[in-house]
Amino acid sequence: VVIPSEIRVDGHVYPVTSIEYRAFYGCYDMTNIEIPSSVTSIGDSAFRDCGGLTSINVSRDNSIYSSEDGILYDKNKTTLVLVPVGKKGSVVLLSGVTCIGDNACSGCRNLTSIEIPKSVTNIGNGAFRGCESLTSITIPNSITTIGDYAFSGCESLIIQCNPGSYAEKY
Repeated sequence: VVIPSEIRVDGHVYPVTSIEYRAFYGCYDMTNIEIPSSVTSIGDSAFRDCGGLTSINVSRDNSIYSSEDGILYDKNKTTLVLVPVGKKGSVVLLSGVTCIGDNACSGCRNLTSIEIPKSVTNIGNGAFRGCESLTSITIPNSITTIGDYAFSGCESLIIQCNPGSYAEKY
């Protein structure tokens, strides 16, 4: 799917600036999406239950969002916004990421491992909710906050904590 930067309606041109809440909900056959520079807002659950989605690509000119290896980040690549639900296997986050956003990996049923860099300090609410195939994860010492239900439904998960880490305390 390629989102246009503008649309024409009755002779008027309108910029496409947002992808609204659940805009692509349940689009199981969508495998990738191209987001133009004009999009400055992506609503919660915009790509929820898009089981075939493996790649999100953002225009380099976008002032709010960026992508790397098909994964959605904020422009500065310090916040993980979304791992596409259809990603399989292992994911390695960029070394400068400091925050894993709310629901960033939620529903990634075929994600088996994720490498969290030592730069991360915050894991958001529901960040890994429903990652049924996630088998292990190492929580680095840098983590200061783990949100509610961050690992809910991760039935196969074994969490390893570095000595002295936030997660080890709880």
